[in-house]
Amino acid sequence: MAPPASTYEEPGFPYATLVKLTGLCPSGPASFACLQNLPFETLKTVSVAIMTNEVLNDQLWQPTVGR
Repeated sequence: MAPPASTYEEPGFPYATLVKLTGLCPSGPASFACLQNLPFETLKTVSVAIMTNEVLNDQLWQPTVGR
């Protein structure tokens, strides 16, 4: 069973790991805007690192239903 979507930005989960590995974006609410402004190559490099090393339940992003 996948963890609740509300936990995905907590430390150790995919989104938090993505933010941390950029080394350029702060955690918290400002992280999304920061990620949007990163150069594509930076985001691609970090994403590949996560996809090959930091996979959760054999999927990087889990499908969820919001509440």
